[in-house]
Amino acid sequence: MVRAPKSVDVKLNLHVLEIAGTWEPNDAERRAAWELYVELVTRVSVVPLGTDEGLLREALSSLYSLFGTTREVLRRHGPEVRDALTDTRRVLAAYADLLASACGVPNLFAAVPGSH
Repeated sequence: MVRAPKSVDVKLNLHVLEIAGTWEPNDAERRAAWELYVELVTRVSVVPLGTDEGLLREALSSLYSLFGTTREVLRRHGPEVRDALTDTRRVLAAYADLLASACGVPNLFAAVPGSH
């Protein structure tokens, strides 16, 4: 049996912003990540649709259903994944704010009710 590494180096390069770091998941985060990985790689929405292949509605419905699946996974694994999500939200909020500023909408999150 292959042992999972204690930490994983991750990097996301979005051309205008690069986010990198080391993730040291606990057991709950490992289990949740595996469940979400299986859901993602088995969806029609992650397979490129060629001309006259598949239906866009099916792909979008599959993608949309991931929201419910993600909520179920998070409920199942509970508060042990909360800290990792808090850090992720902070990074994504900074990236979204950067994109909004680049598009001429400064301080995007201040304009969203309940985001403070």
